Amino acid sequence: MKIANSHLTRLFPALLVALGVVVSVGCQDSDLTGGPTIVDSSGPIAEPEDPCPPPDVATFPVVVNEIILQNVDILDDNGELPPAIIELYNPTDQPVELSGAHFSDDADDEELWEIPCVDGTIIEPFGFFLIYLDGDEESLDDFNAPFVPEITGFVTFILNGAKIITINADDIGPGEALGRFPDGEGDFEVLVAPSPGAPNEGEIIIPFVRGDVDGNGVVDSLDLDLLLTLIQNSDAFVPCADALDVNDDGVIDVSDATFLGQALASDGPEIPAPFPNAGTDPTDTDLLPPCEEE
Repeated sequence: MKIANSHLTRLFPALLVALGVVVSVGCQDSDLTGGPTIVDSSGPIAEPEDPCPPPDVATFPVVVNEIILQNVDILDDNGELPPAIIELYNPTDQPVELSGAHFSDDADDEELWEIPCVDGTIIEPFGFFLIYLDGDEESLDDFNAPFVPEITGFVTFILNGAKIITINADDIGPGEALGRFPDGEGDFEVLVAPSPGAPNEGEIIIPFVRGDVDGNGVVDSLDLDLLLTLIQNSDAFVPCADALDVNDDGVIDVSDATFLGQALASDGPEIPAPFPNAGTDPTDTDLLPPCEEE
């Protein structure tokens, strides 16, 4: 069949449009050899965003606040008894997202465990967050870390790659805790009792004068008489036993009365601090309880 030239002229634009649609749909072009070339119009594939990026090391305010290395009675969120518990504390007035932060007891592997990207990882202002150290490597979607720290010697903990603390595990035994008092501040000390998830309770120590047995702020012969009476009556109530340890040897006995008698003499030995002004005992001893407020 023959087609007139005038008909071809009218059909040519339509054929071009049709061919253009085909090229567009097929995403094809021609290379120099005449063969089809696939044109990728989708662009580079974007990397998926990390839903829980690690918190910035420089601005991360959260600190380790309490450490229990030999837990005896505190259950985790699963109703189990974890060997050890770490309490984190937010000392700021703003909530902090913890997911993505790392926690470790190994200086060679600061990213030993990552706080998972799950619900419940926001620590409220002046709030607490508990990490249970139970060595469970199978469950990584809760707050149970897959390692258990040592219970003797020096132990180091690393929070988010920057907050590094080292404690002497020998300072605490089963059911005891080391913590900051007040919360988030100062050095670690043995707490009155473990308090994970709640404010720490430290020992409140009041100033005293060593040798001031009657507590009137002056050391004299009346204190010597009262000290001898108290030594003879071991059941007597003593509000500040440390004040009676005149020679500062950690024990209250007749040697303290002897030392006090000698110190009251004009050429006698000097009573150890705190003396003559009130203060706290600079001697680190566990033999006597500190003088505490009632």
